[in-house]
Amino acid sequence: MPLTPGTRLGLYEIVAPLGAGGMGEVYRARDMRLGREVALKVLPPDVAADSGRLARFEREARMVAALNHPNIVVLYSVEDEDRVRFLTMELIEGKSLDQHVAPGGLPLARLLVLGIALSDALTAAHEKGVVHRDLKPANVMLTHDGRVKVLDFGLAKLTAVGSDLDATQAATLAAPLSSAGLVVGTVPYMAPEQIRGEAVDARSDLFALGIILYELAAGLRPFGGATLADVSSAILRDTPEPLATVRPDLPVDLERIVSRCLEKSPRERFQTALDVCNELRRVSPALAHGEQAAPKPATQDVASIAVLPFVNLSASAEDEYFSDGLAEELISVLARIDGLRVSARASSFHFKGKDVPLAQVGRALNVATLLDGSVRKAGDRVRISVQLLKASNGAHLWSDTYDRTFDDIFAIQDDIAQSVAKALREMLLGRPLDMPTSGTTHAVLAGRARERTCDPESYDLYLRGRYLFGAANDGPMRAQELFRSAIERSPRFALAYSGLGESYVMQSWLGSRDRDITVSQAKGALAKALALDDRLCEARVLAGQIKLFFDWDWAGAEHEHRLAIELNPGSDLAHREHAVFLSLMGRFEEGLEAARKAQALDPLSVNSTHEVGYELLAVGRLDEAAAEFRKAIDLNPTWIWGNIKLGMTYSQMGEHDKAMACVRRADEMMGSAQGTALSQTWLGAIALAAGDPARIQNTLRRLDEQSRTDYVDPFVIAWIHYVHGDHDAMFASLERAYVVRSPLMAFLVQARRFLWRQVATDARYEDLVHRMGFASASGGPPTTGAAIHIAGSQSP
Repeated sequence: MPLTPGTRLGLYEIVAPLGAGGMGEVYRARDMRLGREVALKVLPPDVAADSGRLARFEREARMVAALNHPNIVVLYSVEDEDRVRFLTMELIEGKSLDQHVAPGGLPLARLLVLGIALSDALTAAHEKGVVHRDLKPANVMLTHDGRVKVLDFGLAKLTAVGSDLDATQAATLAAPLSSAGLVVGTVPYMAPEQIRGEAVDARSDLFALGIILYELAAGLRPFGGATLADVSSAILRDTPEPLATVRPDLPVDLERIVSRCLEKSPRERFQTALDVCNELRRVSPALAHGEQAAPKPATQDVASIAVLPFVNLSASAEDEYFSDGLAEELISVLARIDGLRVSARASSFHFKGKDVPLAQVGRALNVATLLDGSVRKAGDRVRISVQLLKASNGAHLWSDTYDRTFDDIFAIQDDIAQSVAKALREMLLGRPLDMPTSGTTHAVLAGRARERTCDPESYDLYLRGRYLFGAANDGPMRAQELFRSAIERSPRFALAYSGLGESYVMQSWLGSRDRDITVSQAKGALAKALALDDRLCEARVLAGQIKLFFDWDWAGAEHEHRLAIELNPGSDLAHREHAVFLSLMGRFEEGLEAARKAQALDPLSVNSTHEVGYELLAVGRLDEAAAEFRKAIDLNPTWIWGNIKLGMTYSQMGEHDKAMACVRRADEMMGSAQGTALSQTWLGAIALAAGDPARIQNTLRRLDEQSRTDYVDPFVIAWIHYVHGDHDAMFASLERAYVVRSPLMAFLVQARRFLWRQVATDARYEDLVHRMGFASASGGPPTTGAAIHIAGSQSP
C-alpha cells in the first residue's frame, strides 16, 4: 500500500508521493543521515513476490548505477528494509518535458539545446549497453535551472557492449527483460519494431527521440489517433506531415535529422545516438552565426492554402454576408480534398479589413498559398474575381473572373475549387506529395453538393443566416427565420437543417424555460439533416453536442465526435468539441491533445486558443494556461471570458492583484449589462479568493433578483453556494439542476476534479455522478497538482 508522509524506511523518512509506474512508486524522502532529500523508488509488495519482475527491478538498479552523465539521473543506493526493496536516487526539482511542449513548437535555439542534451544522454547510455525502451517526455525532467535529466530506465534492456551494431542487436547478457512478442513501453513513442514485439536495440531509442524532437518542434506528435490501436497503426504505416508544413521557419537540416530518426526500418535511421548528437551540434553553430537561413520554401513542398475573406465590392454593404459566405463555402469545399491542408475560417478571417503583407499572412497561418478575391453583386448577376498567390513572395499562380447570373453560383464555386487543385498539382509537380486527381476533386465536390441546395435563393438565405449566427448575441435567434425560409424553398437542404438545429441548441443553452421544446426542435432538425446526408460533419458535431449536454449520453457523444473527425479531419470545430467532451469526462490530458489539434488547424481562433488554455488550467499548468489566455485576449481584446479565465488562472497562482485587474477589465467591458449569471459567478469567485467577500454577496443578491423574472440555471446557483461555503444549499441547487436536466450538469465530473475540491468526496456528489451515468473512474477525488480550487475564507 502507498507510504504516507512520516513513514520511516531505515534511514529515510517519506515526505510526499511523487508518482507511480509499472516498476514502483516514487516518493520524496529525507536522508536522515546526510540531511538531504532524495527520490525513493519502492517496489510494491506484489511485485517483490514475483521473481521475474524482481529481477527486472534489480537489473534497473545495476544499469542506472553504471551510467554517469550529467543528463541522466544519479542512483545513490539499492536497499532492503523490513522486506521492502527500494532505490534511492537524485531528487530532480523541476517539470517533466511534456509540460514544456508548446502549441506551434518551441523556439529553435531552445529545441536544439534540448535535443543535444537528450542525444548526448542516450549516447552515454548506449555506450554502456543500455537501451532505454521507454523514452518519452514524461521520463525527461527539466530542472529549475534548465538542465535535462533522463529518468526511469525501468524498461531498459541490457545489451552486449561492442564496437559494431551487430553487438547491440545480439541477445542480452542476462535473461531477456520481456518474453518474445510482449510489448513494453509507451505506445505513442514506440518504434515500429517495438510495437511488433521484435528485437529492440539502440536505434529504437532514436525513433523515440525523433518523435520527441518532432513534438517539441511542432507542438504535436507526428503519429496521432483516437485509440492506442490507431496510434500503433499510424506508427507502423503512416509518414508524418513534414515539419516544413507545420514549421516553415525551421532549417532544412533539422527536418532531415528528425525525418531520418523516424524511418520505419532501423537500417534507414541514424545508427548511433552520437550521430544524431553531432548532426544537431552542426545545426546549432549555424544558428548562432545566422546561417539557418534556408528553411525549405513552403511553396515548393507544402500543399496548404488559406482562403482570405473576399472583398465586397457591391453597392450595398449589406451584401457583406455574400462575400463572406462565398469564402467560407470555398474553405469547406477545399478542406475535403485529400492532401490539401486548409486554414480554418476563424484564422483566415482574422485578417479581414487589415493591410497585412502576404508573406506575414502566410507565416501566421503557416500556409504556402493564399486564395484572394472580390465579389460584386448587382441584381441577379454576380462578378467574382479570384487569384491564387504564393504566400512567400506574392507570386501569381492562377487567376480568373466569373461574370455570371446568380443561378450559376454553385458552378462558380466548383470551378474555383477545381482550378485551385489543378494549379497546386502543377506547382507541386514532381514533388513527393499525392495531390488529388481531377476525378478525386469531382468526387469531393459531388459530396459537398449533397449538403447544399440547387436553389440559389435558398442558398442566399442560408448564407444570410450563417452571417447573422455569429454577428451578435441574438444572432442565432434571428438566423432561425432565415434557415426556415431556406428550408421552405428547398426541403432537401441538409446544411440549412443543421444550421437550424444549431440555433435551437443555442436557444436552449441561453436558459429558456421551454428547454424541452427547443431541444426537441433541435433534435427534429438534426434528424432531418442526417436523413438527407448522414456524412455531414456539421450535423455530426451537432449530434455530439445534443447527446453530451441534453441527453447525457456520454458514449453516444464520443461516437459522434469521433465520426465528425473521421468525416472531416481538417475540421477545427470537430476537434474542439471533442476536446470539450474529453475534459468534461475528466480526461484532461486527452482533452489538451485534442484542443491542440484544433489550435493547429485554426491558430488565430479565439475559441481554439481558449480551449487549449482551459485544458492547461485544468491540469494545473498555470503559466502555460495564462500565456494562452493572454494570446486569446490579444486576438480579441473585447472578449470578456478571456479576462475572466485569465483572472481565474492568476487566482490559482496566488497573484491576486493581477486577478482583480482582470475582474475590473471584465466589468468595464460588460458595463451596465452586468454579463450573464455564469460570468458574474466566475468574477465573484475570483474576487472572493482575492479577499473581497462583498462581491460574492452582491452576486447572490443579484441572481436572486434576476431569478424572479428570468431563468437562472440552478447549476450556477449551486456554484455560488459552494464558493460561499454553504454546501447544503449547493447540493439542493444541484438536485434542482438534475431535475430540470440543466446542460451544465455535464460539467459535474469536471467541476469536482477541477473546481469543487471541498466536496470531492461527499456522498451526495457520488450519488449524483452515479445517477447521471458517468463512469465511476471519472468521478474520483482530484489528484495533487491537477485540481483547481477557489481559495476563500472557507478554504481548509
